[in-house]
Amino acid sequence: MRPQVICDDQDEDSSDDEILSLIAEDGNSEFLSGMLMYAMHYDKYCTRAPYRQPFMSGLQWVQNKLQDRDRCYKMFRISPTMFYRLHELLTESYGLKSSKKSSSIEALVMFLWMVGALQSVRQAEDRLERSLGTVHTNFYKVLKYLTKLAKDIIKPEDSDFTAIHPRLMSPRFYPFSRIV
Repeated sequence: MRPQVICDDQDEDSSDDEILSLIAEDGNSEFLSGMLMYAMHYDKYCTRAPYRQPFMSGLQWVQNKLQDRDRCYKMFRISPTMFYRLHELLTESYGLKSSKKSSSIEALVMFLWMVGALQSVRQAEDRLERSLGTVHTNFYKVLKYLTKLAKDIIKPEDSDFTAIHPRLMSPRFYPFSRIV
């Protein structure tokens, strides 16, 4: 019995199981099925796209922008001094940390660039040479710590609301001005 040859022009709908069953009909099925399994493994895991080789890494781009006050403000809507103070506050008091994939400075820059300059996640991915998952994770990580900061900063002076502002006592606000 001659071995069956599998051609490239086969229907794309045929699954790997069908191919293995065709090979199993032959006498040398163990050898051929092993070769096919190796080929499928190689095709799935070893033929990756080449890594990107950026002209300037994301962290180098960030450091370049943070060195010039005007460019930093245009990109991130914050001065370098305020940026470093915010970064220090978030890292020391609220727990913002660097990860294996990006530093805490880079994470804060991603957030400020997307929010302040209205950049998309894909633009941040492209400019900072990070994956979409990394950009997404960093954005929400910084957002979480900034909301913790906001809870500490944005709060009423009188948390029980016992005092009423004098302007609200005007008859113009009638039924509400009588509630005391």
